[in-house]
Amino acid sequence: MLACVKPSTKPSSAEAAKPVESQAASLREWDQVYEQMSPGRFVGSLHEMCFGGVQLFRESTSQAVHEAGAPWKGLRAIGVPVSVEGAARFRGEPVDAHAVLTVGGNDELDLYTPRGFEILGLAVDEVALATHTRQVEHRDVGEALAAGGVLRPGRHRADELRRLLASMLQSLEVNPAALQHRQTQRVLEQTMLAAIVAVADEPGVATSRPPAGAASRQQVVDAAKATMRSRIA
Repeated sequence: MLACVKPSTKPSSAEAAKPVESQAASLREWDQVYEQMSPGRFVGSLHEMCFGGVQLFRESTSQAVHEAGAPWKGLRAIGVPVSVEGAARFRGEPVDAHAVLTVGGNDELDLYTPRGFEILGLAVDEVALATHTRQVEHRDVGEALAAGGVLRPGRHRADELRRLLASMLQSLEVNPAALQHRQTQRVLEQTMLAAIVAVADEPGVATSRPPAGAASRQQVVDAAKATMRSRIA
């Protein structure tokens, strides 16, 4: 079960101009490290809502960033870019505005973002998702989600999910008192679970896997970063 089980009465925000390390620590319960990859002043923001077994957030970063680490154990996280202006990669795969990112509790977070990146995120309990998929939707999307990576459900489905998450977060920020009612939380949670199933079960959707050579290229990048850190002057 997700640790984020009590409703937030207001969104959590990272203050403007906070260092990138503070931005990484702002998202509750995630074990992650951000490394700024482009020069200049970093400005980031995070708006987050937690209720029941759901974590919903919107994050923006002004500079190019590498995000590494891991999410909560036992969760399934979904990310939908709001806009992508520049090269972005998730677990070695290119990311565009119509991609949907997915990562499980046992998966590695490995995201390179360009300057001015913004993403909507949704995290749910994997057991609750599996139960909903089996008992309510009567579908099987385990294979599509299990590997983690980049889902490509098509422009329409990605846009639909993006609008839903943005609308839900905005509504809860305006009226956080709605989360005081367990029945409301339950309805919202079911809506979020159904949205994930709809994306994963879209005909033709595919979970991208790192292409041949991606691992060796990543090793070169990591080695170059280590060398730069050792000669920081």
